[in-house]
Amino acid sequence: MMEMKKNEYGLQSVHEDLLELLKCFDSICRKNKIDYSLYAGTLLGAVREKGFIPWDDDADVIMVYREYVKLARVMKNNDKYYIDTTDAWVPRFRRRNEKNGAFIDLFWLSNAPENTVSFQIKISELKILQGMLKKYKSEKEISKLYQVMLWGTRIIGSLFSRSSLLKKYRTISLRNERQQSSMYSIPNAAFSYLKYRFDKKTIGNKYTDIIFEDQLLRTFTSWDYILKTVYGTDYMTPPSQKYRVRSHANQMNS
Repeated sequence: MMEMKKNEYGLQSVHEDLLELLKCFDSICRKNKIDYSLYAGTLLGAVREKGFIPWDDDADVIMVYREYVKLARVMKNNDKYYIDTTDAWVPRFRRRNEKNGAFIDLFWLSNAPENTVSFQIKISELKILQGMLKKYKSEKEISKLYQVMLWGTRIIGSLFSRSSLLKKYRTISLRNERQQSSMYSIPNAAFSYLKYRFDKKTIGNKYTDIIFEDQLLRTFTSWDYILKTVYGTDYMTPPSQKYRVRSHANQMNS
């Protein structure tokens, strides 16, 4: 393995571990002809840094839901890695016998309601369930109103088993999967990413290799459209110093 550049945020070993996991994930997908794309900070890092964003502490990929189904089927017979669906509303690619080790978040693109009201209702349902499922949350940078809402949903969530809440979340998130739609959304995304919808024709179904550290990984050829949708047109400009912090724990919290 090529030695990775020194990390000033103390994430050198985290990035090395995640990169090894990404390589294994990529190998499994290529071998089984499963399409995927880097996503969120991992995709942004590939484009802007040719690797990890220095302060990013996780790895994200995205798949059209039918591709995720293919992956889940393949992983049932893998003796080294598995998809963990028991802990969070987003499946996680992990090493077997390493529950607390590195993982890759697996987000999926699913058919979204074209009607704005219907889409907002679905988002609201998913946000409530996320609040019920969250185990902890850094509340330093959220509004008082959100703190109250989070506290309330936690209380309600404590009345149900985690498995039943996850089952309900999956049902709602895939409610529109068999319906015709010109748009995708990412219903198992973190709270602040649920609002995005993507035009299917613009995203397309073509993929390409992209440099990530010492590896070639995969992305949609429409990566610019995805990044502009999520981060805005100036995504190549790094944030100010105060925002360069480890953020994964604050987004998924499970």
